[in-house]
Amino acid sequence: MSKPEIDDENFVSKEINIADYNCKIPDYFLSLHKVKKLVSTNVLLGFQRLSDGDENLEIKETFNPARRQTPYLPCTQVSGEGIFVNFNFQKIDDWIGNNKEFIERSNKLKKNSKSDYLKTYHDLNFHPGYILIHTFSHLLMLQLSLECGYSLTDLKEKLYFSPDHKMAGILIYTASSDSQGSLGGLVRMIEPKYFENTFINLINNSYVCSNDPICLESNGQGYAGLDLAGCHACSMVPDLACDTFPKNVFLDRMTLIGKSNNLNGYFNGV
Repeated sequence: MSKPEIDDENFVSKEINIADYNCKIPDYFLSLHKVKKLVSTNVLLGFQRLSDGDENLEIKETFNPARRQTPYLPCTQVSGEGIFVNFNFQKIDDWIGNNKEFIERSNKLKKNSKSDYLKTYHDLNFHPGYILIHTFSHLLMLQLSLECGYSLTDLKEKLYFSPDHKMAGILIYTASSDSQGSLGGLVRMIEPKYFENTFINLINNSYVCSNDPICLESNGQGYAGLDLAGCHACSMVPDLACDTFPKNVFLDRMTLIGKSNNLNGYFNGV
């Protein structure tokens, strides 16, 4: 559950009255929030090299930056700003219940994933609701980069999804060491007069890809075939902006727009 207002040293957030929005936005989202300040901390814990032919993923080499028992690790910490979009999870659940075909589409991704020896993702990533909010997040970043002047390399996403906790939300934020991280241009985009147009433009643009109909009708593309209707021409963003690993996977524009095979996308009523 998101809080209406938070004001502490490292995080400042305020909810905007959902009734101030039109364009059916209250039908799809529970709340929208300004994140006027956040602090992003990245810590280097280490890395591992894995073999590519071993079913048990034998570890060939392990690196730990703390070579001795030291009480610290190398990290970077920067301040930024962002917007938080809290989806209506119950509506997502009802949408999936009325469109079972999306479960079949997620099963295609599960089948494709068998060819990936890394398998660094979880069953939750195949949930149609997760694919929906991840695709929306990428398209929102692409639209924001056009409308508020931020480059895609300066925007990042954080996904919050849990059927057990009835949670589905995305945080789009900038955490840059230069002035782009705190100019206020991103925060204002969640205000009704800006977000309404951004939202409508996002949905309209999601109908079009220069690789259609190949992209829209794909049964698996991108890394290990873990994308359906999502490619570099429509839904993918720079790796640093994406929250998943591997990057740019579990994308499907069909979850937003439907458009074929009698599939009703989540935003079909827009």
